[in-house]
Amino acid sequence: MKESPILFKPWKVRKILGWDWSAGDMQTRRIIEPQPFKWASIILPAPVKFGDVDYGKAGDWIQISKEADNVLGLGKCRYGVPGDLLWVKETWTLGDSGYLYKATHLENEAHPRWKSSLYMPKAAARIWLQVVDVRAEQVQDITPEDVLAEGIEKTNVDAYWLAPLAGTPDFPWARADMAYASVWNEINPESGQNWESNPWVWVVTYTIHKRSPL
Repeated sequence: MKESPILFKPWKVRKILGWDWSAGDMQTRRIIEPQPFKWASIILPAPVKFGDVDYGKAGDWIQISKEADNVLGLGKCRYGVPGDLLWVKETWTLGDSGYLYKATHLENEAHPRWKSSLYMPKAAARIWLQVVDVRAEQVQDITPEDVLAEGIEKTNVDAYWLAPLAGTPDFPWARADMAYASVWNEINPESGQNWESNPWVWVVTYTIHKRSPL
């Protein structure tokens, strides 16, 4: 069983901590690097060999040459395969009583300056997730059900999807995909990675392994 770090924004951490896991698992989408050839890429459903060479296990990404069915390269999801564990890296700092986390502490609360999630040590991890499923698709393939699994809420009365826009944390969007696009573009604004460029992504479905609400 592999253990890998994964970065989440404070809003997503709050969703994970408050998620009703009896209602289903959550998802996250991450850029595939390098981007695969659209016409020549498959996700392995099972271990596979070409001749005497073992090219990977279920969940690996493999690229096939257009000209001559030869393997060009093999990409693996850095977040693992079903059964592996992910420890969440989030915005954090050290206070008098130990670790503090931006997701669950007011931003104007007196404490040292927040530290980037990039530099959070494994010892500070309070959330551990278990990978349930990994698949590859283009980001615009997301369904309304997937948008819910990403943690974006839908209002019961007027059926709007609540996601950020221009500083408004719960802007009402009429469409699920546009609500998710606003979140995606905030995290991935670069050309070639934004919603409009429709990049290939790993879709990682996960459940809670252990968590502390502190």
